[in-house]
Amino acid sequence: MKPSELLALVATLMLSAGAWLRWRLPWLCSDAEEEAKDKKITETEARRRIRRLHSACPVLTFVGLGLLVVALLLALR
Repeated sequence: MKPSELLALVATLMLSAGAWLRWRLPWLCSDAEEEAKDKKITETEARRRIRRLHSACPVLTFVGLGLLVVALLLALR
């Protein structure tokens, strides 16, 4: 497997993970809020988890997109 193909595979997985996370975001945030309500985690931990989830979606998507562009440039080289 060429490095550009491997990079494209990783990029595709990251893009897929970002899309999946964005699709599941309302449920994951709701789960964190429920855990805070049930006193399984503190309210601060729930807010931190929600903030992490909200920032992970675009990070995964844009890093995956960047890697896909790099893989394309490597393949055209």
